[in-house]
Amino acid sequence: MPTQRERRQRLFQLAATQGGYFTAAQAREIGYDSRTLWHHVRSGLLERVSRGFYRLADFPAHSHEDVTAAWVKAGPNRATVSHETALALYDLAPIRQRGIHITVQREHRPYKGQARLPGVTVHTISLPFHPGDVIHRFGVKVTSPARTIADAAEAGTDPSAIREVIGRALQQGLLTERDLREAVQGRPKRVRDLVALPRVYSPADKRGETDVIHLIRSRASRQQVVEMQETLETYIKLAVDIRREILAGGGIMHADCEAMLLQDGSQQHDVWGADWDPGAQVLTFEALINIRPRQDNPSMEILASDIRDEVSRVVHKLLGGI
Repeated sequence: MPTQRERRQRLFQLAATQGGYFTAAQAREIGYDSRTLWHHVRSGLLERVSRGFYRLADFPAHSHEDVTAAWVKAGPNRATVSHETALALYDLAPIRQRGIHITVQREHRPYKGQARLPGVTVHTISLPFHPGDVIHRFGVKVTSPARTIADAAEAGTDPSAIREVIGRALQQGLLTERDLREAVQGRPKRVRDLVALPRVYSPADKRGETDVIHLIRSRASRQQVVEMQETLETYIKLAVDIRREILAGGGIMHADCEAMLLQDGSQQHDVWGADWDPGAQVLTFEALINIRPRQDNPSMEILASDIRDEVSRVVHKLLGGI
């Protein structure tokens, strides 16, 4: 029979693989009864999050704790973080706008009358995941980038968002075109066609003759602003490096501008997306490339006022008044 020290070590090892969380059922399997758990709660060793759900009190917090908690509650051995939530963990798409998404085998789906997890959408699959479809990352089980994109596309995520996500995933080396082709085999034709679009992948291929992107290191000329504005007519998509104080603007995707800066030596954590209206001299701060949970920015909008101020300062310095 395990000693108290051995039980505690096993519990800590388990919780450490689950973002510090565990269920009462998991604790019972290790040898903890409800009285012992309550004793540790009162002593400050554990936190009772909800009925039958606990957290190590001193475990470091992280930016996607709600995802980890939902995954553990749903059952780490049977649930996988997926769809838009998985995209967000890869810094590719929103994490909080549409709740948390997990996928389970059909036999593990919530039955009628069972308590539902608030804010959690449960997707079901009838066949097991293929090898490589699920990886352990960010402290949870999560669908691979290619599987995630295929699932999100089939679930109805906006096609333009899917195209931009694919472009970013390829640029960041999260997947290959072959991974995408394999992930959509057997999917509906609309999903296969969306992923197979030849202009999804390369920023260079995606730009047409009038889709001009300029790298602006010093104050832009009027001609450069006109050319950057030609694609969208009323505004310009920008990627701004707040450390180097330069920007790339033009084209139809923030990811294209971001790619140009990265090729020029910028670091991704310094680059933020924005839109500039030259006529009204108005700057807005929404872009898919801004979604970075690991930088405490889980939204398309830049949330930190100091970063918005830096982006605004660089844009007005290089484009203001033109």
